[in-house]
Amino acid sequence: IGGHGVADLTKLMTIAARIGVADSARYLKKNHNLIEADQVSATVVMR
Repeated sequence: IGGHGVADLTKLMTIAARIGVADSARYLKKNHNLIEADQVSATVVMR
Protein backbone atom coordinates (compact mmCIF):
# COMPACT_ATOMS: atom_id res chain seq x y z
CA ILE A 1 0.00 0.00 0.00
CA GLY A 2 1.45 3.36 -0.96
CA GLY A 3 0.57 6.93 -0.28
CA HIS A 4 0.84 9.76 -2.80
CA GLY A 5 1.74 13.26 -1.71
CA VAL A 6 4.48 15.67 -0.70
CA ALA A 7 7.30 14.24 1.41
CA ASP A 8 9.99 16.04 3.42
CA LEU A 9 13.34 15.72 1.62
CA THR A 10 15.13 14.44 4.74
CA LYS A 11 12.51 11.74 5.30
CA LEU A 12 12.61 10.81 1.62
CA MET A 13 16.42 10.42 1.71
CA THR A 14 16.16 8.22 4.82
CA ILE A 15 13.61 5.95 3.15
CA ALA A 16 15.69 5.86 -0.05
CA ALA A 17 18.74 4.66 1.89
CA ARG A 18 16.67 2.00 3.65
CA ILE A 19 15.24 0.52 0.45
CA GLY A 20 18.46 0.70 -1.57
CA VAL A 21 17.95 3.62 -3.94
CA ALA A 22 20.20 6.08 -2.12
CA ASP A 23 22.47 6.68 -5.16
CA SER A 24 19.53 7.90 -7.23
CA ALA A 25 18.27 10.01 -4.36
CA ARG A 26 21.73 11.58 -3.86
CA TYR A 27 21.80 12.50 -7.56
CA LEU A 28 18.47 14.28 -7.23
CA LYS A 29 19.60 16.04 -4.06
CA LYS A 30 22.78 17.32 -5.76
CA ASN A 31 20.77 18.45 -8.78
CA HIS A 32 18.21 20.34 -6.74
CA ASN A 33 17.26 22.43 -9.76
CA LEU A 34 15.30 19.36 -10.85
CA ILE A 35 13.30 19.35 -7.63
CA GLU A 36 12.19 21.88 -5.05
CA ALA A 37 14.80 22.59 -2.38
CA ASP A 38 12.83 21.31 0.60
CA GLN A 39 10.02 19.14 -0.77
CA VAL A 40 9.57 16.39 -3.33
CA SER A 41 6.32 15.05 -4.65
CA ALA A 42 6.70 11.30 -4.51
CA THR A 43 4.88 8.06 -4.06
CA VAL A 44 6.26 6.21 -1.06
CA VAL A 45 5.63 2.49 -0.84
CA MET A 46 5.15 1.36 2.73
CA ARG A 47 6.78 -1.94 3.65
